Amino acid sequence: MKRSFLLFLLIGITQLALAQYTEIINSNRPGFSQSPFGVGQYVYQVEAGLFYRKTQIKNRFSTPRSFGETLSLRYGYFNEKFEFNLDLTYTKDKLAFRDIYTTYKNVSGLSQFTFGAKYLLYKPEYEDKTKEIRSWKKRTSFDEKRLVPSVGVYLGVNTPLVSDYFNYGISPKIAVYLQNNISPRYVVLTNFIADKLGTHEASYTYIITETYALNNKYSFFLENLGRYNVNLRNELQFAGGLAYLKSNNLQLDTSLRFVIEGESTGAYVSLGASWRFDKHAEYVKLKEEKKTKDRILTDKNRDKEALSRKKSMLQQLYRRSKKVHKTKRVKSSRKIKTPKRRRIKKLPRRKETKLKKKGFFKNIFKKKKKTKVKSDS
Repeated sequence: MKRSFLLFLLIGITQLALAQYTEIINSNRPGFSQSPFGVGQYVYQVEAGLFYRKTQIKNRFSTPRSFGETLSLRYGYFNEKFEFNLDLTYTKDKLAFRDIYTTYKNVSGLSQFTFGAKYLLYKPEYEDKTKEIRSWKKRTSFDEKRLVPSVGVYLGVNTPLVSDYFNYGISPKIAVYLQNNISPRYVVLTNFIADKLGTHEASYTYIITETYALNNKYSFFLENLGRYNVNLRNELQFAGGLAYLKSNNLQLDTSLRFVIEGESTGAYVSLGASWRFDKHAEYVKLKEEKKTKDRILTDKNRDKEALSRKKSMLQQLYRRSKKVHKTKRVKSSRKIKTPKRRRIKKLPRRKETKLKKKGFFKNIFKKKKKTKVKSDS
């Protein structure tokens, strides 16, 4: 189932994955319609093919036979949604002028040199119903969100770097690309294109394409194209084709078209291949390594910040506890300090003599009393 899902990327008109980059090649061949999705960031892709077209000669001026080569160069840059592309076409046409006699003229040269860019504007998200195990009805029911298409826009310039016969000057090319992923195997694409505006070959085109994956190698498509030419005959095409996946980076394809141009009818056959040079994996690897380094650095910085916060909190707690208790620690000392003796101030000499004299007379008086008592006896 997974391989069948990825197989839609083989055909140029499909893009089933929700991301821009896919594991296998995403080509715009063999159909003429374009997907709103790009090839992916830092991916170089080449899409080339041969074509042969033959129609009836029923109009006065016509191109009954045409043979040529197409080349498309695609490159993803800036981000996954943006893509640059360059479209080249080299043709060898056989022109016919019908009057009494039919005369022919051969013309060859570069008939297209268009440079442009594509950008994905909107991408819907779908529910993964394979994880639903409780209800079979919910798992197999149709998701209405799949009716909402992915939307991409294209803006290009038709340059005058072509042969003189195909040169109509500089002209713009504008397109809107829509894609509906109806199921993992079935996809519908719708394109609206305005090309060569302001020139003699101005045209307005619609393209509707349906794609279905058969298995992990083969898929086919059906396409309807209608082109309104302002000054030339209108054109209608019905096409079918097959794509084969040779490897993850190589696709082979073929297609057959039934062409109605004015009153004439004809056929268009093409064979081609698409190849890509993928640098996206290297880019993602470097990006992941950078992310891991950044994560390690951020983790280290976070640890440092956490430690500094813890330290500051502990310091604050210590200061608060010190204010509450206001107790001083007694310094531990082995020697016990003896208290200092107070110094008594000596009295002045005069006072001391007086006291001594008083004491002296008292002692004399006491001695006299004692002698008197002894004499009486």
